[in-house]
Amino acid sequence: DAMSLGLPAIAAEAALHGEPAPALEPPVQVRLMRFEGATELALEIEGTWRMLDESGTARAEGSGLRGVLRMDPTGIQIGPYLSGLDRLVLATDGDGALRIADERYDGALEVGMLREGARATGLSLVLHLPLEDYVLGVVCGEMATTAHSVASALRAQAVAARSYALWKLRQRGGALRDTSVDQVFRGLDWHTAAAREAVASTRGIVLVWEDRLLPAFFHADCGGATADAAKLGFVPRSIGALSGSRDPGCESTPGWREIVAPERLDAVARALNLGTWLREIHALDVDAFGRMLRTRLLGEKEHFDGPSEETRVRLSLPSVMWTSARTQADGGLLVEGRGHGHGVGLCQIGAKRRARVGEDWRAILAHYYPGATLRSLTADLLD
Repeated sequence: DAMSLGLPAIAAEAALHGEPAPALEPPVQVRLMRFEGATELALEIEGTWRMLDESGTARAEGSGLRGVLRMDPTGIQIGPYLSGLDRLVLATDGDGALRIADERYDGALEVGMLREGARATGLSLVLHLPLEDYVLGVVCGEMATTAHSVASALRAQAVAARSYALWKLRQRGGALRDTSVDQVFRGLDWHTAAAREAVASTRGIVLVWEDRLLPAFFHADCGGATADAAKLGFVPRSIGALSGSRDPGCESTPGWREIVAPERLDAVARALNLGTWLREIHALDVDAFGRMLRTRLLGEKEHFDGPSEETRVRLSLPSVMWTSARTQADGGLLVEGRGHGHGVGLCQIGAKRRARVGEDWRAILAHYYPGATLRSLTADLLD
């Protein structure tokens, strides 16, 4: 697990008599998966910095640093400094003080050694930064922020990203990964004025369902209707705000056509202990809009019934809204379909279309999360 830096929660606004408690800005930890396992990385620090051990004791400090972050047999090496530590934190002053390889970041950087038994195998990097800085990095990672007339879509995305991150941290704790496994997060070189405005104008606002943080899932293209999260297996019980809704404007978005190579099909069969090759794929349950909810994978020896989203990921396909699937002469599978992503919650293409015709960000969120409430983040939501 990531180290705790003891960063204080920051009030988003002063509490006034008769108003709700002030919104909070808790720290967020982000695991930089693009660097996971590296043994050597270019590192640059602008301004003053301190190297802290796990107890928070400063082991070294300086002003400015340009060198290499590497795995050394004695521990982590930062430029000329041999720390002798398997885990440390680089605390910096100022904004955008860190450059790792080709990307700049805010926040404090925790560096750890990955090990297999006694053998060191690489480095693990975790950023510690305030919630709103994290949300800004997600908005820039998850949605194109330079398009015209999509300000309300970016605001809706900011609220969804903030809500989802806090929900996931409450469920699991630890660090969020900077990939689509959690949310795509990018550094300062990706930040735009439009993204900063979207985050600032929705600062501290989250989506709530039944007085709890809503798992505000989002995806690229719903293909004409969003999905019921419970029926897809994303949540254990039905949540009205994630029950799905029609989005007719997305029915005309271009479909897709993909070929799944026979080697991948064989690998899936072996991974699921179905035999050496995959014979057939059947839809066991389909929603009213043609999205598969559960599928059966039939191998030469056994079959596997499971969520369609798991099948999509295993086959690396854009969505589970298949319109046709045909076996090829070489044993591959030609699949055609609509939509992109799991289909739950906010549809990014739909949100941008709604923004362009003047829909407010609150209305966009109300469409994709019907019945959810907008609230300032307060301590009771984090309990």
